[in-house]
Amino acid sequence: MILSMYILLRDDLDNGHAGLAIAHGVIACYLKYKDIPEMAVWLDTSFRKRLCGLNRKEFEAAKNFANYSLMTESGLEGAETALVFCPRFDDEWDKPFKFYKLWAGQVRPWNSEYGSSHGSSHGSSHDYS
Repeated sequence: MILSMYILLRDDLDNGHAGLAIAHGVIACYLKYKDIPEMAVWLDTSFRKRLCGLNRKEFEAAKNFANYSLMTESGLEGAETALVFCPRFDDEWDKPFKFYKLWAGQVRPWNSEYGSSHGSSHGSSHDYS
């Protein structure tokens, strides 16, 4: 069996902020779950990551699943940008994960009801709880 980490990005996120969310999210998830045996196995054997883009409804619903780090971006007025899930064996993922669309990237600047493209892109935060 293979372990995978899911990184769920908002599908309206521009590539620059997506990169920040991915980088910060993977390390935040590692730090939060480093003592879980699956994390060590994932690091040593798989290191597989699945990057998906979710619409607003899917993103909100994904918060109901267990064991993730929630990423926010201060440069986007504190908007939630990504959910990064602790690695699991492929047969342990909840059904919706099998149907999330792979992230295709964006070329348009940030423009949604959650924030705007003004301000610094530095200062991402994460939830270690």
